[in-house]
Formats: sequence, C-alpha cells, structure tokens
Amino acid sequence: GAARLRAARAELADTGLVLEGSRAKAGRSLFLPGGWTRLANPHLPLERWKLPLYGLLDGESPVLGVVVPARPVADVYREAWRRVVAGQGPRPEDMEVPRPRGRRR
Repeated sequence: GAARLRAARAELADTGLVLEGSRAKAGRSLFLPGGWTRLANPHLPLERWKLPLYGLLDGESPVLGVVVPARPVADVYREAWRRVVAGQGPRPEDMEVPRPRGRRR
C-alpha cells in the first residue's frame, strides 16, 4: 500500500543514488542526478541519461508515439548497469537546477 511505497521511496532517497526535488510535469520527486530533457507533449520529461536506454536522442520525439524501451527490459537494465560500472553513470555535476520563478523587480 501507500505506507510501503513511502518507506521504499525513503530508503531509496537515503542511498544517495537519487536526488529529491521537483521538476515541472515530472509526476515524481526522486530523480537521477544529471541533465533533464523535455519531450514534446504529451510525453513526460525525463533524465537525459536515460535517453539512450530508450533509443532516443535529446530533443527527439519517440518513433511509436510512446516512451518505452524497444528491447526487453532486462536488456535495458543490463545496459544501464554496464554504463554505471564503466564510469558513465549519472553525475551530479551535470545537474540542471531549475531557476525559481517569481516576479522581477
């Protein structure tokens, strides 16, 4: 239930592998460190590091109209792990921090 999900999210946040925050239209509050990309509507934005796992380039629209892997999910996880082990994991120094919106004086 909801309590179990909250506990899992808290445990993941405590690992230091993800960052907690907010991003427009994300629908979640935990993110991989690194750049962020906005896809054309109606697609939700996502971490730039994930794009190659979905066979997408930055700014490219999904071919079939949905953001899903074009290969078995187990292969996607293996590729993500290979990238991390090779030192190509998501890095905080690439993080784009959205500027707060407010009135200008």
